[in-house]
Amino acid sequence: SISNMWHLPNVDTAPLTINAVTITHAFQTRSQILSRLTSHYINWVLYQVWILLGSADFIGDPIGFISTLGSGVYSFFHDPAVGLVSSPKDFGLGIASGTKKLLGNSVEGIFGVTTKITNSLTNFTAVLSMDKK
Repeated sequence: SISNMWHLPNVDTAPLTINAVTITHAFQTRSQILSRLTSHYINWVLYQVWILLGSADFIGDPIGFISTLGSGVYSFFHDPAVGLVSSPKDFGLGIASGTKKLLGNSVEGIFGVTTKITNSLTNFTAVLSMDKK
């Protein structure tokens, strides 16, 4: 049946936000203010669609991957810098800590992307085979 074939893609940890509208010239006509609001929220919806697509599991959640990897890169540079201010020993410990976090986050990101793509392919194959799963 068609209902068994329809599956929505999984979107995990998508950072959806909404920004306020700042209107600098509040003494406008009603249609001008409505036009400004409509334009703002249409652009917001289009931006959020890209965020949702970037967080979709069927393409490996590239936004989550970049976030995880970015956290590791930040620690790689931040931890030694904090240690450098204290002492040479803390600098060495900071290098070790930063490197460990960078490698750990890199492995976590790569395996996370691989897992999400593999799960999506498994679900897609189950839909094609019309398996009840």
